[in-house]
Amino acid sequence: MCSSDLRVMRDAIGRVAELVPSDPAIVGRLSYLNLLLNEKPAAQRDILERLGTAHPTNSTIRLTRALAELKTGNAAAALNLLEQEPIDWDKAEPRWLAVYVSVLVANEQREAARQMARKLRPEALKVPERDLVRGFL
Repeated sequence: MCSSDLRVMRDAIGRVAELVPSDPAIVGRLSYLNLLLNEKPAAQRDILERLGTAHPTNSTIRLTRALAELKTGNAAAALNLLEQEPIDWDKAEPRWLAVYVSVLVANEQREAARQMARKLRPEALKVPERDLVRGFL
């Protein structure tokens, strides 16, 4: 999926978010797509921080927050978010594995990143998700 397709998807989800602004799944998905498009990462981090406070057990929000922290230069905070509670990476969606690999790389845990990247199926990732793990696929 190229960035123009992502923009179309993001715009559609943005319209849905206007209708249901309190739905954490919709707002989180919108922030995720904005992060993939590098659209206002600091603003997305703030949105996700509020969502995370309101929904502390929502792992999707936590994983998206980790991406936001990474995109705003806070690699250690991203890793901390991913290590707060156990995640079964063998069952995780490919996009979350890509986020984890990129967070590991940013925290200079290259061997762990390499091992995790072996679980990735590149064809299951959007282009910006593949960009997160370039060099490890």
